[in-house]
Amino acid sequence: MGISNDIVGSDHSNLNIEEDQFILYRIEEHNVLISIDLVQEITPLSNITFISQTNRYIYGMTNLKGTATVVLKLRKDNVDDINNAFLLVLNLEGLKVSILLTSLPVTIKFPKESLVNTPGFLSSKSIFQKYINGFYKSGSDIFLLFNVLDFVNNELRSIQ
Repeated sequence: MGISNDIVGSDHSNLNIEEDQFILYRIEEHNVLISIDLVQEITPLSNITFISQTNRYIYGMTNLKGTATVVLKLRKDNVDDINNAFLLVLNLEGLKVSILLTSLPVTIKFPKESLVNTPGFLSSKSIFQKYINGFYKSGSDIFLLFNVLDFVNNELRSIQ
């Protein structure tokens, strides 16, 4: 299964401009970016075991190629149709976790120098915004850089 490719701005490959590549997906009304360096694979969701009375971000567990993997749900709304869902499988310093996605994400590139840092800018407005390391802008769209490693280390320590 391939991932479609979406390049923001003009093609910088001939200009020797360093670019960062990300997986782009939506959480509520936000365009969220995760570094492609953390992504192991994107796979359709098959079987999931739901876990009750656990961290609100843990949706369940699944077996990916013989490895029990935590499935995270970062959206506040209910995921009604998981028959068409995908898992964004991440390798976070040896810990394999996956994020439940309701649509197939795309890849996107931005010039490294166009990252706008947000120190304290979004601080504690919500638990999600606490882990935004910066943003990229393209036209009228804002793309938030999500620090999923810090999120897992700080919010989901119990799964390690």
